[in-house]
Amino acid sequence: NYVQQPLSSNTVAINPFNIVNFVGKLKTYPSSDTWFSQGKRPDITTNLEGQNDNWTLSPDGGRTGFGSEYDDWGTNWTGKQVTESPQKSVEKVGKTAKANRSTAEMGGSKSRVGIGANTAPEAVMKTVGNKIIDTTVVPYVRNQTVTFAATGLQPQTNVYVFFSETDVSANVRPASKLSLIATNGTFQVGETVKDGANNWGTVIIASNTSSTNTATIYISNITGNISSTDSAQYGSANALPEGQREIFPTSANIGDTTHVFTVANTISGITSEATANISVVEHFELGTTNGVMKTDATGQCAGELFIDDGIWRSGDKLLRITDSALNNVEATVTVAETKYPVKGLLQTREQLLISTREAQNLRELPNDEAIVTDTVARSTEKTNWINPLCQTFHVDPSSFPKGLFLRNVTLYFSAKDLYLPVTLQIRPIVNGFPSASKIVPFSEVILNPDAVQVSTTANSATSNTTTTTVFTFESPVYLTPDEYAIVVSTNSTTYALHIAEEGINSSGTTSKISKPTFVGSFYKPQNAGLWEAHPDKYLMFNAQRADFTIGAGGNTNFVKFVSAANSAVGNTANVLADKIKIGTSTVEFSDTNIQWKYAASNGTFALADGNEGSAEYVVFSPDQNYELIDQKRIVYSTNGTFRIRAEMTSANSHVSPVIDIDRMNVISVENLVDDGGLSNSDISITT
Repeated sequence: NYVQQPLSSNTVAINPFNIVNFVGKLKTYPSSDTWFSQGKRPDITTNLEGQNDNWTLSPDGGRTGFGSEYDDWGTNWTGKQVTESPQKSVEKVGKTAKANRSTAEMGGSKSRVGIGANTAPEAVMKTVGNKIIDTTVVPYVRNQTVTFAATGLQPQTNVYVFFSETDVSANVRPASKLSLIATNGTFQVGETVKDGANNWGTVIIASNTSSTNTATIYISNITGNISSTDSAQYGSANALPEGQREIFPTSANIGDTTHVFTVANTISGITSEATANISVVEHFELGTTNGVMKTDATGQCAGELFIDDGIWRSGDKLLRITDSALNNVEATVTVAETKYPVKGLLQTREQLLISTREAQNLRELPNDEAIVTDTVARSTEKTNWINPLCQTFHVDPSSFPKGLFLRNVTLYFSAKDLYLPVTLQIRPIVNGFPSASKIVPFSEVILNPDAVQVSTTANSATSNTTTTTVFTFESPVYLTPDEYAIVVSTNSTTYALHIAEEGINSSGTTSKISKPTFVGSFYKPQNAGLWEAHPDKYLMFNAQRADFTIGAGGNTNFVKFVSAANSAVGNTANVLADKIKIGTSTVEFSDTNIQWKYAASNGTFALADGNEGSAEYVVFSPDQNYELIDQKRIVYSTNGTFRIRAEMTSANSHVSPVIDIDRMNVISVENLVDDGGLSNSDISITT
């Protein structure tokens, strides 16, 4: 436990003004894309001196410029390091260095007649951290499938999907919805599930009701076979590699309720080991009728977006789900949106917010795109805004000089709604007040009423799960030493929380309430005037941090990444590599370390699970071009022929290295010498 405020003396409504803003949360899988389309010629923003002719003049039937310039993958995509990496901490650490320099005097004279240019060819350069990217060459977004899940929308509402301001509803297939009975265990978001016929899918929304042994899950990424049954399973074994399974990108068969995850089939979770029987199935075809999706009774929807190759330029693309068929913001009643980055390098540091993901700014109102950054200086003609209920807390620099990782926050509710969800976020403090828009990465959690426990009499016992409601973050949230706010919001007037007031007797006792350590001020919700802090009132809550094991890495503490069959972009054959570059997004500290190693197949050795023990793992540095001693081979149709092992160590129980799995990627480079698409007629010699 990091911060505990276990006492209560009163309750407070989360939304006493009945202000309703259906601005939901939208999450994508993956969270971003790390590569680009190689099937379309990139845009060239400047080429005044012909320095980018290799991109503009190369034949359309060839590489269209890709691979014609050494390390273009670094120069134009992942960035080139130009300065030393910043200190891996938030502490002020001084550095000293010594160096000897000498010069030699040379004599002689030279003369030259002509015009000299002292400037480099014009280019559009962008600095991200300690790297520079040449954005003169702008590639396009590649062909891919993006799974999405939206929560917190208006219930029972038709919604439309827009990608980069373009209506893509015709390229969306809503996720299959399974109603389950006789459930045993809890299904988890992100886990793989399979039915008795050996069809597989991925859970993207899960709602479990333990009291009735029922559950509702939304699944996508479905693979299998429409002819398989419980008695005639698909494949020779349940562990048939995903890359060898049938998929349903546009097939109408998946829309037939008699095929794939059918009624009465058994279903089980691979990770949670939960089991259930399927009672109701809702499958949908690609581009559901009139391009319309519909939210459920709690305001949720999910699906798969099939992005065509070479349509949109790479960069930050806005994915939006809205009830406006014309994407008219002023006429919007409900919306959920997120930034989907398609780029080789992310800006993961913003002031004291440090993460493997970029921080996002949330707008307050569905019918206004304005981002409010300062709650004190808010200027708007809208009246339906609200400063939500908040409780601030401190990460003390003397106790946690490197910061900490927050795992969850427990709240104590006295009342809840029947249908509408409640949202918890961690926000930074801006100008002395909780931020109106910025959310710390990974810190937003939305719970449906079935996951909220209520009690008229607060009970802070950790073992009492009938009165505690735990908001668990999808990933531990890193917080630097600073002040932050726990923000709680909802569109329902019913939700209420237990709070305490200093100097008042705690409920049911004669003990006076005093201020706990690390607890700041309480902010009541308000929508007029100044957002007033109440330093003598505190939300009843408990926040838990992660406590990491201090010790060696190696065989006792490592994570392994294994290549999947069919995972090489734009390739249908084995991949040969003379050079590799491993892309990552990490957070490290001065007293933590990650040692990276790789193992791969070559011309004589085929790496697999059975012979991994005899494979040689070689140390390398990520985000750098690594020259291979011998040519490596990534087999197209086999899992695990290229493997990465990251051995993590920490000398501080408060912090740990962080690796973002969504950003892990391998760029393989094969050295080829050819004519570059030129013929003899393209060359003339003059004397």
